[in-house]
Amino acid sequence: MSEERVDKAWQKQGLGKYSVAAILGTLKHYGVAVDEEGFKTLSASKYPLQIVEEWAPRWKGTGQFSRFPFFAADELWARLSGERLAPVTYAERLAKLLGELNRMLNGAPDAKVGPGFKGLEELKAQVPQKDGKVDPNFVGEVAARLGPEGFKFFQRVSVELAKQGHADDAEEFAALEAFLFPALSGVSQALVKGMKGGADKEAATGELVTLAKDGAREPGTRLSALDSLIEIQSLPQALEVSRELFEAGEKAQDFHMALDAGQRLLWLYQKTGGNPAEAKQYEERLRKVAAEHSTAHAH
Repeated sequence: MSEERVDKAWQKQGLGKYSVAAILGTLKHYGVAVDEEGFKTLSASKYPLQIVEEWAPRWKGTGQFSRFPFFAADELWARLSGERLAPVTYAERLAKLLGELNRMLNGAPDAKVGPGFKGLEELKAQVPQKDGKVDPNFVGEVAARLGPEGFKFFQRVSVELAKQGHADDAEEFAALEAFLFPALSGVSQALVKGMKGGADKEAATGELVTLAKDGAREPGTRLSALDSLIEIQSLPQALEVSRELFEAGEKAQDFHMALDAGQRLLWLYQKTGGNPAEAKQYEERLRKVAAEHSTAHAH
């Protein structure tokens, strides 16, 4: 393996100008000995952050080299994985779109939203699939690169667009969200529709109730549909759904679904002025579920 290494200027100018040998040499210097073929083998089954996780116990770099593996894995993956789409490439375009959408929501008349959507559409066919859906590990890598605040905005942007009357953009982003997170297919679109009000809200309410009551759906999807009912202010329907989800979770000892649905249920009783005695009964049942959860997960 070459003794060539990256110099201290890498943080300011990135790793693009450095050779593969220099990047590998720096990894070796700080405890991670891997050659080009070895990295290709790793990248065949792992994405960059998964590779970094494997390297972490051996890494001895500190200071300006403490985070070097993250950038090195991205750079090597992009160069050595052939024509495969790198998570960082998709994440950069998604972050750019989110930035333009944020500018538009803040009143910028020159926000380049259209080109942002187009840039992601150009990459759509390259997004890796697993079992007929977008590979969740790829999406996890993309989400991690957005950071906590960026991902929080990603989760809210379609609603904010709909609130401000950007219906077409809201629908397009909801479709993008459903593409990246197939479990939310139908939920995001119905939420955006419901934000329009009137007949659209009535139709969306029916769709969300159906999704929330669908026992074949993942609990997280059903709870997302419930939250969407609350978001569009279909509170009587949300109350009905939260009651059903709580009871289903309670019966199946799915503690997390029961706890999440139960908390929403009690809040909805307060908001809708529901029967106080009935609410009290559910509060006691929720407390019992919480105690059972603590016992089951005493560690």
